[in-house]
Amino acid sequence: MNELARGPGSEATHRFIETLSRPLPAVCSDDRPTIQIFGTNLEVDFANAEQLAQIDLPLQTYTAMDAGDAKALNTISGMQFV
Repeated sequence: MNELARGPGSEATHRFIETLSRPLPAVCSDDRPTIQIFGTNLEVDFANAEQLAQIDLPLQTYTAMDAGDAKALNTISGMQFV
């Protein structure tokens, strides 16, 4: 995975990954859904949106307030805290 994160990867790596290809069950033996791996954040966003759309419950909204060191908060959020 580290090799692929840095670039296209070697032919040997691609051959190894192809050996892992097989059908997987949609649900684990303990009724949990299987883990999905995506190549981009956009694909993750679409999968998450599909899962959220299947929830048949009223919408709940929570309000949060960030607290802590302003410099650290600015670094992680990109917003300006004073």
